[in-house]
Amino acid sequence: MSDEWRCRYESPFVIFHEKVKTTKVYLRDSTVVSPFPLLFFGGELSVDHASGIVTVDGWLQMKAPARIAVLINQLRKGVDRCLETKIVDPNTDIQGTKVITALIALLQYDGSGA
Repeated sequence: MSDEWRCRYESPFVIFHEKVKTTKVYLRDSTVVSPFPLLFFGGELSVDHASGIVTVDGWLQMKAPARIAVLINQLRKGVDRCLETKIVDPNTDIQGTKVITALIALLQYDGSGA
């Protein structure tokens, strides 16, 4: 990854809706995202405590201290439970729960705690 690329974008991660190849490859409806949405809404998480590596969906690796990785994993499980509850009963209000409040704050401030 070049230094020029790092200066232009805040994160090395891009999500997109559609990938099209014509004479070149194009990503449609794409946006740069921080690691947090990937950690909470990506594929399955696995944590290697010894190396401090969190793997999303079996291939995307990110460094994180073991303590942080455990906290992310636990918060993600809580978010999954809240979403499952909402799916089963759409009238359930999950917005004010501690888990969703913590998730919103983390995503809103990109983990900076500001």
